[in-house]
Amino acid sequence: MKIEVVHEPEKTRFVSVIDGLECYLNYRMRNEDKIDFYYTYVPSVMRGKGIAAQIVAYAFEFAKENNLIVIPTCPYIWSFLERNQNYSYLISEN
Repeated sequence: MKIEVVHEPEKTRFVSVIDGLECYLNYRMRNEDKIDFYYTYVPSVMRGKGIAAQIVAYAFEFAKENNLIVIPTCPYIWSFLERNQNYSYLISEN
């Protein structure tokens, strides 16, 4: 299932609305060059369809395009990185 992801900077999140349900990745800026991906949410009825992975990939592409270092405090981000190591160079553990 291919989804559309939208960046909502005013809510500091990347979101996709599917069948009226919001799926999202919340973030916070740590300073001008670090972004903390701290919370990923997909409603239980939508899980297992690759939605979170698409939202997280979109967020990593945003970080890459904006020269941001990612601080992955959400556990899902770490599991995503195990499967998508091409984004690991964007990671900071601080």
